[in-house]
Amino acid sequence: DQRELALQTGWQEALRNLPEAERPAAPQRLIAATGGNTEQLVALHKTLLKHAQEGGPELDSGKPAQWIDTDQRLGNTGAATLFVQMAIAVMGSYRDGGVSAVVNLRDPEEASIVLISPPSDEKRRTQHHPHGGDVFRHRVAPAIDPANYPAN
Repeated sequence: DQRELALQTGWQEALRNLPEAERPAAPQRLIAATGGNTEQLVALHKTLLKHAQEGGPELDSGKPAQWIDTDQRLGNTGAATLFVQMAIAVMGSYRDGGVSAVVNLRDPEEASIVLISPPSDEKRRTQHHPHGGDVFRHRVAPAIDPANYPAN
């Protein structure tokens, strides 16, 4: 199928943009959106299977640390889908290391493939949340005090 070949070509082109040292282990995780289109999902699986057969890592779609389908997990995020995917990828790469792949196949006529590399360990050690710890940790007090509600 022409679309599958184009997707595989685009995938290889995206990988070539990574530093050579990062390519063999890339990606560590995939954040995908297919718009619920089974054909798109099958084409993506075939592309990643071919990548694994050529020496890349095998990604298990049943493991949320390796494969996040934003359509299934978050629903339709509309025009913001690619940005939501990239935010998840940035956090995954920053916290757990390794390259994250964002693949948006919601439009049957187009594909977006973005690879996100984490900063170096030295750079991460210099970055701190103003209140300490993980720069992505959510530190907001709830508007409604949970102490006012009994545990179920």
